Amino acid sequence: MADAVQPAIKLSKSQLENATIQAFWAEHCKAFSMWFLLNGEAKRLEVIRQAMPDMPEKGPEPGSTMKPTDILLPELNMASMSAEHGRCLVLFFTRRGVENCEENDLRMLNLLHEKKILPSFSNGALDAFTLPCVNPKDPDENVLGLPKDAPEEKIAATKAKIKAGSLVHAEVWLAKKMRQSAINQFLFALIDIFRKDIASAKK
Repeated sequence: MADAVQPAIKLSKSQLENATIQAFWAEHCKAFSMWFLLNGEAKRLEVIRQAMPDMPEKGPEPGSTMKPTDILLPELNMASMSAEHGRCLVLFFTRRGVENCEENDLRMLNLLHEKKILPSFSNGALDAFTLPCVNPKDPDENVLGLPKDAPEEKIAATKAKIKAGSLVHAEVWLAKKMRQSAINQFLFALIDIFRKDIASAKK
């Protein structure tokens, strides 16, 4: 009897996007880096603006009121991306293309949530639950929630699972999805600009 075929692992949209970016960087990191860094400053700024037209010029001033995007996407501003003659953008791309960005993003956002700095992006949709959360291994990203009258032992057990990382608070998960969507959209736009520029240069 033939061995049973193992089902393919189902990935979420953000996981697929992250995998695509990592595959691009593994193959084209040197070519992209040389292309971007050897451009003059004006061209580098033009590329960044083309990839994300609404990118702010700089991050918030110390002590100023931060917008949700300042908290969620602290790296994405023109000053940061163009710093060190473009090397900071290449470093940012390298981190997204090599490191476990899923783990890194969740660590950052969990810390912001614990400090009550992370804005809520659910628009009240999770208010009916106590400790709404998501299993990070669930590709369908279903929200699990305890009722408002849940006993303390169940609440404590859910908190322990969140602390251990087997569950993620739904607000953190939603913020992670929004952060990765914005970053991946920016990186895919850079990839598209790079490929078109290289193809044009070969004609």
